[in-house]
Amino acid sequence: ALVFLDLDGNGIGDAGAGRLAGVLEEGKALAHLDLSGNFIGEEEAGRLAGVLGECKALARLSLGFNGICAPGARRLVDALERESNPGRGGLPAALFHQDDAQKDEEENRRMRRRKSNRKGTGMRTRGTG
Repeated sequence: ALVFLDLDGNGIGDAGAGRLAGVLEEGKALAHLDLSGNFIGEEEAGRLAGVLGECKALARLSLGFNGICAPGARRLVDALERESNPGRGGLPAALFHQDDAQKDEEENRRMRRRKSNRKGTGMRTRGTG
């Protein structure tokens, strides 16, 4: 069963997120999903919310650097809260990070390095640092 999926920075967009949602409908064991930097918008955030709400093993979800605004984020949070602790409310602690500001800054630096590594190569590369 799929437990860990990291698609950070792959630029899958809404079309890829839609196809991924279809695949994740079968992935109830998924514990870690990183979709950061994939140009996912509001509509697909809503579709993902429906699917991810069923992934009861999900302990970590990363969706930074996408086009998801407050309404899409609210749908995601509502879906995850509903499934994480029925009757008690609240998301699993693992979905939140104590050092969010520091992690956001680290992510910004990493994305800038990736972008500079790709300039002029015509191909995608993964940074080493």
